[in-house]
Parts: sequence; structure tokens; C-alpha cells
Amino acid sequence: MKHLYFILLSTFLLLTPLAKAQCGTADTETFISSQATLDELSSCEVFQGDLHILGSSIINIEALSSLLIIQGSIYIYDTEIENIDPLNGLMNAEEINIYNNDLLVACCASLDWQEAISFGTILAINIIENAEGCNSFAEAQATCLGLIPGCTDDNAVNYNPQATFDDGCLNGPDLQVSVNTILNSLEINSFTSSDECLIAEGCITGLGERKTLRFTTSISNYGNEDFYIGQSGGADNLNDNFYWDDCHGHAHYEGYASYRIYTYPSLGPSETIGHKNGWCVMDLGGAIASEAPEGANYPSCTFTYGCSIMGISAGCSDTYGSGISCQWVDVTDLEDGEYVLAVSSNMETDNYVPMYEIDFSNNVVYVLFEIETNDQGETTVLAASEFDGSSISDVCTPNIDLVDLGRNK
Repeated sequence: MKHLYFILLSTFLLLTPLAKAQCGTADTETFISSQATLDELSSCEVFQGDLHILGSSIINIEALSSLLIIQGSIYIYDTEIENIDPLNGLMNAEEINIYNNDLLVACCASLDWQEAISFGTILAINIIENAEGCNSFAEAQATCLGLIPGCTDDNAVNYNPQATFDDGCLNGPDLQVSVNTILNSLEINSFTSSDECLIAEGCITGLGERKTLRFTTSISNYGNEDFYIGQSGGADNLNDNFYWDDCHGHAHYEGYASYRIYTYPSLGPSETIGHKNGWCVMDLGGAIASEAPEGANYPSCTFTYGCSIMGISAGCSDTYGSGISCQWVDVTDLEDGEYVLAVSSNMETDNYVPMYEIDFSNNVVYVLFEIETNDQGETTVLAASEFDGSSISDVCTPNIDLVDLGRNK
């Protein structure tokens, strides 16, 4: 409680007219962008209104060393300051906002504000996107006290056993498509079809002789909570994430996986599009350990879900083999050459709103492949490798904050 004196003093000054060094204007925003103007505040103890200190001309805030009270909020951003030590006497303000200061590495003065937060004389502290050590209030505390920030909940996905300071934990499902499973199963297959249901479902683009790019899709849940889908329902009471297939007389889960082909190197989307309508999403095996995200903390598979109640348990995986109908992309009309295959799961489509996950950045994988047709008309995959698809712009990554949390149990 070493700063209790300053807290009580600032509160006393705030409640009495005795403060003899006031500056600023009540209920007004003041913007200071030059060092000389800031230095004029050197004797100020009480600042009235909101104070903005900004710009590369500001190299230090020594002029604020007498400041005890801000009757408003203070904003310090886009400056060249390296520390905020002169603010360690500030014990009364609505908000303290310090951000986008690329040279700011010393934020230990913020430790002094913790007591003021507890007393309610400072309402909020926002320290973000400064130099290392000052990227957050939690990081500043950890740096100054010699702590190791991280998640301390050993059941959380991002658990850090070395952490001595909890800066936030993640809980939820986390789906990821196995790129190695695709690479090890990619092949061209030709067959003749008269099944118009395959056209209706988007599996092929026409009848007769078809050429398809087949592969196995495995999706693992590396989270610590189940990816819950539930029962499909029937034609009259359908689950929102399913649609009813009149051709085959059963429901399909719309969000299992989407497949798309892009030309290479232009990366323009091809009209050839395939998608897998999951009619049974279930626990078939454990999550693929060799492809787990770095630091992933997930349980052993409990094999909870099947065709009646669908989902993928934490630590489990589901697999659709390359021999299953519609587990392909129709490439009949593709010329020989190089292409990129995108395989995504639980991503937004015209007919599907993604369900909650802790991380959507790993929900799509890309494979660069080359096909060639010989003199006998047989097409084969010559080569395939994982591809960096970051420049492909038409794959929409959902905003976690906007995804409905209520759909997962």
C-alpha cells in the first residue's frame, strides 16, 4: 500500500478547491503533438478534460512528473517515448490509454496504478501494441516483476507449464484438416455416372465419363471441448446446420468440408468446385498427433459421437476415405497443368454459418498439384506438395467474436 498516500492526496485534491496547479479545460479534449507544448505542463498537478499526447516529436513525458489527477482520460500514442516513469504519481483518472509507441519498453509505472484500480480512482488501463515488454498491462506486470506470462490452467488449450502469471486461457474446440492425409491419398480416378443425384449434390458437373481428383479427408479436434453437431433430424424437423437431400432421402451436414480448385500461378478460382456433405460426422480415431498445433493441449479421444448424435470429441478425429462417394472434386474439364486444392472445415459458405472454435486460422489447408494426361488418355497426379495459400483472397476466415458461442456444448 505504499501509494496509498498519493491516492488519498489525489482524492483530496479532487474534492477540494485547494489544488493550485491546474491546467486544461473541463469537458474538453486537448491534443499535444510537440515536446515544447508538453513541457509547459511541468507544474501541472490536476489536468481538466481529456489529454492526448501524440506524434513523433514527443520523446519524453518528464513534464508530467507532477501530475496527480486527470479529470478525464489520458491518451499517449504514436510517440517516441521509451518509458512512462514520470506518470508513477498519477493516481486518479478515468482511463489511461497507452498504445502504438514503438520505442516504449519500460512500463513499470503501471504497477503503481494497480492499487488505484482497486480503490476505483482509476477506472481502466489500456496498454497495447507498444514495444516488447509493454504490449499489454499483463505483459508489463510480468516483465517488471520477472514473471512468465501464460495460461496457468492445465486443462486449457494454451496451457503453459512455465507460466507464473496468468494472462488468459482458451477453452473450446479447434478443428484442423490434415494436409499429410491429403498428400498421401491424392489420385485421379475416372468412372461413368448416370446418377443425377450426384449432380444435384454438386459431386459431379455432368453425366457420362467423369474424371475426379480423389483424396482422403481427416479432421482432428485439437481443442479441449467437443465440436458438437447433434442429431440431424428429419425432413420436417431438420437441424439448422443440415439440409435434406431428396435424391438420397437423408440429411447432410453442410459444414463438414469444402473443396475448391484454383489455377496456378494466377490463383484464380476454377469453376470446378466440390464439397463433401457429411452425412455422418463421428469419432473414428485419435487426433493426428504429428500435425497438432505447437503447444496444443488436448485430451485423449473418448469416442463419444456417432451417426445418431454427431460431433468430434476433443482429442478425436473423423475421416472420410477417398473411396467414399463424393469424396472428390470433378476435374473432367481441367487441362493438364498445375493447380491448387483448398480443403477447409467449419468455414463460412453460402449455406453454412461456422460454429464456434478457438482458432479458425488452421481450418483450411492448400495443396499444389500437377496433373498430366498420357497418349492413352489416362490422367495422373505427377506431384503434390503443401502450398502457402495466404495470397488466396476468397476464403473467408470467420471472426471469432462474431461466431455464435451458444451452438457448442
